[in-house]
Amino acid sequence: MTRLFGFSHQAINLPNPYYVLDLSQLRPNEYIQLRYDTNGKLVGLQKLQLLARAGTAKAETDIFPGEIGRVTYQGKSWRAYCEGETCILKNRTALVLGQDNLTLIVIAEA
Repeated sequence: MTRLFGFSHQAINLPNPYYVLDLSQLRPNEYIQLRYDTNGKLVGLQKLQLLARAGTAKAETDIFPGEIGRVTYQGKSWRAYCEGETCILKNRTALVLGQDNLTLIVIAEA
């Protein structure tokens, strides 16, 4: 089973096929992202925070889809998780979608 980072960076597994999510506690800049395996089975979820102003970052390392790498964002080095299906190559521009604690959520810029 795929293990994904969830709330408070705790890896969680979801064994039950039925879930109830209380979204009333989310702030306006937060959202829940559901993760599925290749068979369409729900395997995880995580709470993400949207940035007030999404921007661009420069990749310090190659970042493959679903993996962690490093980017420079607003003059500082950050951990970055590649959310998209396209690899972000070193020195290329990435679009910053949000933040999960101290990790930025990025995709390759089109």
